[in-house]
Amino acid sequence: MLNIILVDDETFIIKSMLNSIPWESLNVKVVGTFSNSIDALEFIKTHPVDLIITDIRMPGLSGLDLCDYVFNHFPHIQLIIISGYADFTYAQKAIKYNVLGYCIKPLDYGEITTLLRKGIMNTSKLNQSSYDIIDALENQDLDFLTSYFQEKHLNSEKVHIMVSIGALLPLYNIASNYVTIKFGANKYIYLSNEPFNELYLTNTLLSDSKVKGIGLYPTPVTLETFKQTLRQTIIMAYQFFFFEAPYLCTTIPSNHHHFITDLKKILTTRNLPDIKLALSKINNPSQFSNYNIYFALKVWNLSITYITDYTQLDLEDYYIHNLEELYQNFNHFSTMITTLSDMLLEESIPVELPSTHNNTFIYILQFINGNYMNNISLSDIASNFNLNQSYISQLFRKETGSTYTDYICQLRIQKAKQLLLNSDLSLNDISEKVGYNDYFYFLKSFKKYSGISPGKYRAMGGVCSN
Repeated sequence: MLNIILVDDETFIIKSMLNSIPWESLNVKVVGTFSNSIDALEFIKTHPVDLIITDIRMPGLSGLDLCDYVFNHFPHIQLIIISGYADFTYAQKAIKYNVLGYCIKPLDYGEITTLLRKGIMNTSKLNQSSYDIIDALENQDLDFLTSYFQEKHLNSEKVHIMVSIGALLPLYNIASNYVTIKFGANKYIYLSNEPFNELYLTNTLLSDSKVKGIGLYPTPVTLETFKQTLRQTIIMAYQFFFFEAPYLCTTIPSNHHHFITDLKKILTTRNLPDIKLALSKINNPSQFSNYNIYFALKVWNLSITYITDYTQLDLEDYYIHNLEELYQNFNHFSTMITTLSDMLLEESIPVELPSTHNNTFIYILQFINGNYMNNISLSDIASNFNLNQSYISQLFRKETGSTYTDYICQLRIQKAKQLLLNSDLSLNDISEKVGYNDYFYFLKSFKKYSGISPGKYRAMGGVCSN
């Protein structure tokens, strides 16, 4: 989905564009309309925008002034200029800002639609570049990474890394040369040879309610350590998982190893009261500054492994594979611990499947097939149908011979394959449309079920699909 804003002091022009251009079929969303450049400029500083259609001659800050600022501070935003004047001087200046096109009023909406398609294609290539980077990181392709850094005019021996969760950060006034890589829904990586301003970032957290967390690695790194450092920075960015407010993290808290050791010992005793006591001790806000989200992931998966070991539940249905999934399921560490405690009590009571349940299972499948693109868990399905999670887990095993998790993963990958072959959507857009909010995990899942990367699958026309 391309986010676009319209800027013109003549409101009837904006209304005409809104009514005459097939925005929905183009997969374009108009996120703002403005009668002056100043308001438009303030908007793009705090909202993700991919393309601007702007008039040239407006009171105050002109459209060309707006283009100049965007060109120098938001180079990823594409521009289309409209004007009532066929002025060669204006056209020359427009070329300087790499605009997609210069359209003369009265507007030819077919021409603008063609330019929008060009902008969509450019954005798709930009997203593909981000996806190529993620693929290269996973495969430790140093040659590709070296070439990428050279193309972006970055010194690969001195890279500052930052990650934001929740929203794109406006860095236009604190870094002159930086690269932004989107790696999930509202998740961004920033690379620069200059250090990022920590005070500015703190103020951004306080002023922008959409930003949940920022991970800022304290020192520059080299290409050889880039992958490991990036993973650490992503963990830092999720530190807000333990707090009620946005959080800026510059180091990974690691004073928690004894909790994991103690939890392992207690889980092996299978003493329910002792296990719940251990979890309650971990769920102590005074200790949260010593934890990180990877620790939380370990606590969940260790406990789930124990629960499924002595019940009929499938481990795969409850096992969480990535940090985004953990956050999406619980939002807060305390909620996760409370859920575990409730499950320990619930799973201590065996669940038997009734002899007739086919209709129920059909309804459950219909619900999943209609909601696979959302973050739906066993808990969501249980709540929707007023059933026990254990019941649903066992039902899937009995009816399909596989787990719920395996079913929904295969469904999502199948839908992704269809979009890869039958649409021009970028890989990033496709991963989000089929329910993956983390591109790293989508890449791994696609390779697991298809044997090749999604990019190669599209390039080969699906001939290598499993």
